[in-house]
Amino acid sequence: MSTEVQRVTVVQPWLASYRLGLFDRLHVELGRSRIGFSVVCPRASSNDPAAATNAIDAVRPYVQRTAGRVFLGGFRYLSLPVHTLYRGVVVVDDAIRNLNTVRLVTMRTPRVRLVLWGHGVPEWQSATIRKARLAMIKRADYYFAYTESGRERLLKAGLATEKVFTIQNAVAAPKIDVSPAECAALRRELGLEPADRVVLFCGAMYQRKRIDLLVDAADLIKNRYPETKFVFAGAGPELAGLLKQASNRPHLYVIPPVSGTRKAALFGIAEIVAAPGAAGLVIVDALTFGAPPIVCRGQHHGPEVDYVQDGFNGVVAEPNVESLASHLLAVLHDGELHRRLVRGCQQSAAQITEEAMTSRFLAALYRVCN
Repeated sequence: MSTEVQRVTVVQPWLASYRLGLFDRLHVELGRSRIGFSVVCPRASSNDPAAATNAIDAVRPYVQRTAGRVFLGGFRYLSLPVHTLYRGVVVVDDAIRNLNTVRLVTMRTPRVRLVLWGHGVPEWQSATIRKARLAMIKRADYYFAYTESGRERLLKAGLATEKVFTIQNAVAAPKIDVSPAECAALRRELGLEPADRVVLFCGAMYQRKRIDLLVDAADLIKNRYPETKFVFAGAGPELAGLLKQASNRPHLYVIPPVSGTRKAALFGIAEIVAAPGAAGLVIVDALTFGAPPIVCRGQHHGPEVDYVQDGFNGVVAEPNVESLASHLLAVLHDGELHRRLVRGCQQSAAQITEEAMTSRFLAALYRVCN
């Protein structure tokens, strides 16, 4: 391994709980190769609503917190350690609103090996944004794509094969055993009857999530199958409107964001996870908990939508109320189909793990370092 590369630095807009397992493993494994590892992220910021929702204050020996700012339009800037511009491997997300990415792309020295990672050039983005992202990505030394489809789009755009790696984005499987009694207790707390069938929405609530589409599908279903109940867990700009709709719709249940044992119990009582728009890591959660995901085609999905295999571990509906309602009912009322999808979830979850992601990430980093 090159003696020039002695440190890997990951720059993050905030420290997210779902990345801690990955970073912990990278810290240990890189340390065994005598390569330093650090994660640079901002201190708590009162003017950053995204960080307030997603960030945690975990203390780790490799975490370095510096001053950060958020500007109008969601542009972010983080004070970087001097070495990130002059030496080592620097890994930073590919968001065009991340001013640190622009700075590193344009101002680093030849001794810095710059790695961008993320979605690549999603097809749903405008041609202007895709062009800007691609121009930035091409100026980096390497790219770590979340999924294989992201890698393939970059290769078609002209990036060299040896410069683009797939890391298979995932989160840690919850090490929580939830008993039937705990699931039954949650059903009673929510006011669900024993015969009620649960469709779950779990995640941030903003316009691109298409909560409106799911509410309309719920209204269509409740007249024919009143035992079908829809539970929405999360927070965000669409929450107030959803609470108002739920106030006169007894088939809708709205609860705050969940984590830990409560999250495991919630997925445990769900027969389907519905993600009609902008689905991301919730797909990994659905597969992990064995609750088949239903997504709609052509929405603003994250790369994790690649993991949904229609008819094997989930269902892909058209982006309209009738199709979404029809597919929900098909899975709910076809026992064999539901059992087959659950088995598919279990098989997929065994392959899409944080351990597998860490192995891919490490292998790619060692290639970069050599």
